[in-house]
Amino acid sequence: MMVVVLTGMTRFPFQRLLNLVKNMAKKKPDWQFWVQKGKGCLQTTKNIKVENFALFGEVQKKIKQADIVITHGGPASIFLCLKAGKKPCVLARSKQWKEQVNDHQVVFVDYLEKEGRVFKLKDGEWPSIYSIRAMKALVNKPQQKLINKLTSYLDSLC
Repeated sequence: MMVVVLTGMTRFPFQRLLNLVKNMAKKKPDWQFWVQKGKGCLQTTKNIKVENFALFGEVQKKIKQADIVITHGGPASIFLCLKAGKKPCVLARSKQWKEQVNDHQVVFVDYLEKEGRVFKLKDGEWPSIYSIRAMKALVNKPQQKLINKLTSYLDSLC
């Protein structure tokens, strides 16, 4: 099982997510984890490969290769997953934990969860990931149309 973890590129560490990955990797030693960690503490181990930051093309490639993608609640990371046909597990950064300046990720992830586009995680919810072992779930057609429209719009701004 290949798990890709994205914490984003912000100046704030996302130690809460990194700690969950560390614990999950101990429980699942046969799974491989590729982690784009940004700031925060997590060391490369036998089944965890850690990158502080990664180039866009490498992130896209890793998402496509992943069986499971776990990401922060940043729109760019989530839309990359959806565009690649993955329904990501998402743990939103929180102002409460000093992971972000406000709770925009919490609001965004709540909305996407209601729309059925993401699996929303809360602290300690790894069992929900175990129940999604076959999470190569492809994005359905309405979601793909939305992604195509957003991509076209964003491309038109450049």
